Amino acid sequence: FEVLEVPGRLKSALKGWLGKPPASTPPATAPAAEGTPSVPVRQPWWSRLSTLYAAIVSTPDSRIGWYRPAVRAGRALFTRWRPDIIYASAPPHTGLLVAARLARLSGAPWVCEYRDLWVDHPYYDGGRVRRWIESRLENRTLNSAAGLVTVTRTWADWLAKEHRQPVEFVMNGYDPADYPDEVI
Repeated sequence: FEVLEVPGRLKSALKGWLGKPPASTPPATAPAAEGTPSVPVRQPWWSRLSTLYAAIVSTPDSRIGWYRPAVRAGRALFTRWRPDIIYASAPPHTGLLVAARLARLSGAPWVCEYRDLWVDHPYYDGGRVRRWIESRLENRTLNSAAGLVTVTRTWADWLAKEHRQPVEFVMNGYDPADYPDEVI
């Protein structure tokens, strides 16, 4: 389920019911004469509403729509098999929520692998309120992890200081011994 498609689908359905073809969204700035600054154009109300909707439902990310189906699939799998460990790599950070929930359901420990940090990533752009909400969600999620893995020494040191779990540093890459010379 793609949560960010809902406003577009709703808009198309409403326009279909009303007998109007879907209109395109105007550009963010109006064209200006050469040498004069562009003038911002106020976005239509449905575009502003769609942006607000995306900000609210995309917590922690736009993949949150597959949380329930993933947990349901895991629960079904656990009727015939039990994992020894659950390993979740993020982003998307929704995968960490799924892993934490499946670990509770199965009794297996889970490990969080940060390919990119969540709230403390240098490029995080969720704003103050969202950062506050997501930092609590992240801490609650990570409190149930058996350990953390990340790809830089700096992040590993920081995670070890911020969280109670053991942290391992594993660099991106491959072992050349795993590949014959002629392939590389």
